[in-house]
Amino acid sequence: MSTSDNWSMLSQYLSGECTDYEKRQIETRIDVEPELRKMLQFMQRIWDTSEAQQPSDVEKLWNQVAEKTGIKMPTGKSVATMPQHKLSKRRYADNYYRIMRYAAAILVVFTLGYFLNGSGLFWGSGELMTITVQNGEREEVTLSDGTHIILDSGSSLRYPKSFDGERREVFLNGEGYFEVARNTDKPFFVQANHGVVQVLGTKFNVRAWRSNRNVAVTVTEGKVSLNSESGPNLAASILTKDQFSELAANGKPTSPQMVDVAQYMAWMHNEVFFDDASLQEILFQLERWYDVAFILEDKTLAEERLNLHIKNDSIEDVLKLIAVLTDAKYSRSGQTIRLKL
Repeated sequence: MSTSDNWSMLSQYLSGECTDYEKRQIETRIDVEPELRKMLQFMQRIWDTSEAQQPSDVEKLWNQVAEKTGIKMPTGKSVATMPQHKLSKRRYADNYYRIMRYAAAILVVFTLGYFLNGSGLFWGSGELMTITVQNGEREEVTLSDGTHIILDSGSSLRYPKSFDGERREVFLNGEGYFEVARNTDKPFFVQANHGVVQVLGTKFNVRAWRSNRNVAVTVTEGKVSLNSESGPNLAASILTKDQFSELAANGKPTSPQMVDVAQYMAWMHNEVFFDDASLQEILFQLERWYDVAFILEDKTLAEERLNLHIKNDSIEDVLKLIAVLTDAKYSRSGQTIRLKL
């Protein structure tokens, strides 16, 4: 897909004119790319601005957008008179003010350092790199500022090649342990689901799986803040060494509590503690660690609550233990495991 097609689809999404398929495409990307969600929220505010508040010189504005995005303007033609197929898939040439909102939204996003091309979303002056950890594996990465990160199975991290702006920012889906290089002039942010973790230089663990939407932070050294992506600063939870806080999908962070941080970091040593966890949550972890797939033939099993400690155990040993605790039976065919009562 070309740059202009990408922008056209986004503008159609903002105006409610995209197809159901296009809407699903965009909303799927919004779910997995927090930076795109923030960008669209900002564009929506511009798009909804009344016509009287819009800039007056739409053609000049559009020409700036066209230059940056690679959208070609035919010589001698104005925006208001351009054929519809030259602008987008739909009727933007028939509505002067829609074109103006389209151009204004894109231009402001460019000013803030966001832009799209055919291969994805970019940030600031450089492309966002992506690391995706395969099931059954772990990966480590050292960022340009010296920050060291360990990622658990199934996790993904998006980060810039270099931190050229006033802040350092990365995007996490999954679980990662961070040792952030200290820089008081350039704070470090972890965007995870709907949560934001801010630090100056410290060591901490973030768990943010999209399967349950919660964001959990545990600090081993230093100080961090956990807050909702859209929440006020006063709602932030400030954590120091040996403290834990969790942010629910539609709430505010819990008050910091003292915990045994070793349990929260144990995943780096093939160990995990489940305390009154649902079987569904446990199986999700097992799928990533052992690269298997579970099928629950009795759906009631998903809500079974268990206390479980796994340490360097084989998948067969874990299955036997689950069978005893739930009175379930299991069968295995290759990497597929079925559970039933």
